[in-house]
Amino acid sequence: AFFGPGSAGHYVKMIHNGIEYAIMEAIAEAYDLMKRGLGMMPDEMANVFRDWNAGELGGYLVEITERILRHPDGKTGEALVESILDTAKQKGTGKWSTQSALDMGTTSPTIAMAVFARALSGLKMERIAAEKILPGPALQFNTPRESFVEDLRGAVMLTVLTAYAQGLRQLRDASAERSYNLDLAEAARVWMAGCIIRAKMLVPIAKAFREQPDLPLLFLTEPFLSLWKDNHLA
Repeated sequence: AFFGPGSAGHYVKMIHNGIEYAIMEAIAEAYDLMKRGLGMMPDEMANVFRDWNAGELGGYLVEITERILRHPDGKTGEALVESILDTAKQKGTGKWSTQSALDMGTTSPTIAMAVFARALSGLKMERIAAEKILPGPALQFNTPRESFVEDLRGAVMLTVLTAYAQGLRQLRDASAERSYNLDLAEAARVWMAGCIIRAKMLVPIAKAFREQPDLPLLFLTEPFLSLWKDNHLA
């Protein structure tokens, strides 16, 4: 697709990657809460992500999370995820999207915090040293698993929607500043087809921007307003 003059297409791709960072961070935090907070095993967590993928949270990143959690270690027979180091590097596109947001005065905190979380994950030795000294929270929650997982689903869903909303808002602001004349509905449509952030919720997102091209915030229109009202306490 042609998005506009100059660097328009590159900017859309950069924001795509920033949104990707935010969605992956939401999934990672959900995994951490289920693993350490509820004491769930990889196959149990895989079942949760399977159920989420069948509903409104359906999308590539949620789908592959289930598959990752079920993938066995060829040496031990246990879940491979248990043998993967909890640290990640970055190529820079998430950082660039955050830098651009700061330069324009656009609010993209969900994307920005995902970038910082990834940077923090790289401080492995510092985290190991701090863990021996600093007190942490209780390892397991005293709460019913089923209700907690349902609240977690709502929290992840709103986080993912917020990531899309912030990314599209940044595209709108960049378009105005750089004369890109971006079509946000087209950006959402393109992201549905083969992109890492493809997801079911992009269908109503694209529809919302087709009907209201100047929509300032997704949560101001349906069905996103109802989703917010139903899940914001999560």
